[in-house]
Amino acid sequence: GGAVAAVLVTGDVDIAATGTVTLVDGDRVLAFGHPFFGAGAVSMPMASATILNTMVSSLRSFKMSATGALVGEVTQDRLSAIAGVLGPTPKMIPVRGRVQTVGGVKPFRFEVARDPLLAPRLVAMASAAALAGRVPASDRGLVRLRGTVAGTGLPPLVIEEVYAAERDASLFVRPGVDVAMALAWLWNTPFAAPPDVAIDLEVTHEPEPVEELVEGLYPDRTQVRPGELVELVVQLRRSRGPLIRERFRLPVPHDWAGETVRLIVAGAGEADQASGKVEAEPWPTSLAEVVTWLGRRRPNGRLYLLAVRRGPGLQTSRGVNPFLPPSAVATLSGDPSRAVLREGVAWEEHRARPGVVYGQASVELEVLHR
Repeated sequence: GGAVAAVLVTGDVDIAATGTVTLVDGDRVLAFGHPFFGAGAVSMPMASATILNTMVSSLRSFKMSATGALVGEVTQDRLSAIAGVLGPTPKMIPVRGRVQTVGGVKPFRFEVARDPLLAPRLVAMASAAALAGRVPASDRGLVRLRGTVAGTGLPPLVIEEVYAAERDASLFVRPGVDVAMALAWLWNTPFAAPPDVAIDLEVTHEPEPVEELVEGLYPDRTQVRPGELVELVVQLRRSRGPLIRERFRLPVPHDWAGETVRLIVAGAGEADQASGKVEAEPWPTSLAEVVTWLGRRRPNGRLYLLAVRRGPGLQTSRGVNPFLPPSAVATLSGDPSRAVLREGVAWEEHRARPGVVYGQASVELEVLHR
């Protein structure tokens, strides 16, 4: 007849479900009298709880509760009840963060239950709540994220992103979603059980959003000889602001002789799409290779220049190997985890920008034989 809570998130953000204790037999507990999620075998903290008020409604009455101290572990979530054991509490995913605003640094911390399906969603929800609650105006501005997901026995996965909005209620939802998506990739693989991870978030909020759109790419000439230097001007239009020009200098390698090379200038998302068109889908064979693949994503807040040219290459589970000798491609392409490439990114350079860059532009460069 007492109250008990199944805890999903605890700390500066609390998410828990409170229900009624059905039976206590030694250190074993039955509660709720109905399923929580119906997830079967689970591992989440069990806590004491206090009922604060009953809200009476002809549509649906409900109780308001407060979660107390952790007292054990919920181990089963079945059709007729949840079940658990009093004593030690299970491992959780620690999340630590700091939000830098014009008012100073505001830290936060919480822990998330290690549920294979729910944990990424809970990280997104709790991160969004923690971030939005520490910024005076959370639907406008520029947000910079540097998130690190550290897994036992794995290289750290670093997630860098920039978000900008004039008015967007999801401005602080998007950083949490990006971190949660990376966690979901690590937890839903056939290679191993979900690893022990810890998440660290560094977030900066600036009150004025900065958004730039790529309007054009203009080379000083479209026919060049090997060894020459091409001057490129990128025209950017700042939202509600001035026209900006960014300059690149591209040295033309001798092995481009006789080819037509496609030059692409773009923001991070469009640059990923452009390179994805000349690469195959990744086929990782281990959790460490999943981390490597996730870490290849280009961070926003930069302007990217890519040169794409034709030529044989090979993509393996460990990365892209463009412009290999045809004999090497023929010899090594028998493995199903290796894909033959017909084009590749032959040159890439980026410039830091003060905000988010959208759009892309391209031009073809004809490289003469000599």
